Amino acid sequence: MNDLWLDTVIVDWLREGPTARPEGGLDRALAATRPIRQRPAWVFPRTWLPSPMADVRVNRRVQVLIVAALTIAALLALVTAFGGAFRRTNPLGEQGRAIAYQEGPAIFAAWPDGSHRVPLSGDVPFARLPVFSPDGQRLAFVAPPSAETLSGRLMVVPVDGSGPAIDVSHAIEVVASDVPQISWSPDSTQIAFSGLADGVATIFVATSDGGAAPRPILDASVDRDLPTWSPDGEWIGFREKDPDGLHIRLRMTRLDGSEAQDVNQVIAEDAVLSKLRWISATGGDPGEPGSTRPMSYWWSPGFGSDASAYVDRRFGYSGQPWTGTPSGFTDFGIPWSPDGEQVVVLTQSEGVIVAEDAGRLKGAPDFYNNGYDGQLRSLGHVAACWVDWAPDGTSLYGGSPDGCEGVVVIPLSNPGAAVRVPGSTAGVASWQPPAMEVPSR
Repeated sequence: MNDLWLDTVIVDWLREGPTARPEGGLDRALAATRPIRQRPAWVFPRTWLPSPMADVRVNRRVQVLIVAALTIAALLALVTAFGGAFRRTNPLGEQGRAIAYQEGPAIFAAWPDGSHRVPLSGDVPFARLPVFSPDGQRLAFVAPPSAETLSGRLMVVPVDGSGPAIDVSHAIEVVASDVPQISWSPDSTQIAFSGLADGVATIFVATSDGGAAPRPILDASVDRDLPTWSPDGEWIGFREKDPDGLHIRLRMTRLDGSEAQDVNQVIAEDAVLSKLRWISATGGDPGEPGSTRPMSYWWSPGFGSDASAYVDRRFGYSGQPWTGTPSGFTDFGIPWSPDGEQVVVLTQSEGVIVAEDAGRLKGAPDFYNNGYDGQLRSLGHVAACWVDWAPDGTSLYGGSPDGCEGVVVIPLSNPGAAVRVPGSTAGVASWQPPAMEVPSR
């Protein structure tokens, strides 16, 4: 049976009509159509392909391949057009509003009221000490092998959920500590950390994508910990302890280990030097190089002396806004406000103290010969263990006063109205920086 014969039968029937000859023409015409496989119109190239292709007789397999190819091309076009926007979506909502904190064995982030809660440590079984990158797009944290261990691998995870946490330390263990032994470079591409090399605490620099093995910037002759990156990205500060346990120094060096220089040093078993904190990138004179920008840290010469919240203006100019006994994690240091005008001090006797006018110009009379005539504001025992500044400078956040069992946010306008971040448990937290241009090296 061919198409020409079928056409003839149908034409005869239409010419003579259903009641005329040939007898049974309608039945034969209908019967002839039954063996012909009927297909929906969309599979015929003539109905949906451009005219040059529509006139080509295409078998079914080719048709399927064409449909698949066009579908894949359409999907690729969608990914190209919208993929970048999908990656930029921040599941934490408006950037600068979220706090990353430890909740049991995992890291979560949420707004202070508990909304926009997002898990960040993924399938890493144990996670602690989160630190946001300066651009707010990634989070570094320590992953110990068990809940009882403080040291572990250095992990980095994108906060938008676009990938899993990766080990950027290449299995080098970050030294055990109650405070972060992690510091991001200002451009968020590298991380300085204190890791163990043959049992010695050593300062390493890792790439934030884990693409290269971390490199030590100094030798392993002495223990070095508490790295901090200068705001201009040119220097890394750290604490150095000699094997005798007596000589302790705060130092700084270039990224290649050159031009190492002392910031302060003490010689006593009970001497104190904490993490070095530079004045923020937005505070003070933006053009001031990292090596000359004001610094702050806990300092005590030992021999039974009290410790001081020490503001180092460099080149002999310094101030001590408060002297007494620190509270909580002394190694956490003395954080600067975002505008560089204040420091916050966690004390045993008075709780949280904000020292104003801490960022006056270098050489001001009140900072000469360890003088200080700024204003001290006591907020009371509203935080424990550690305290730091919110990115907008209007609030503080820290360990809850019930023994650091959670994270509290303390509005400076009303410290008594401090609120606890729902779900947060013990450990140091990190507030996501607001979206902003990050200086490159």
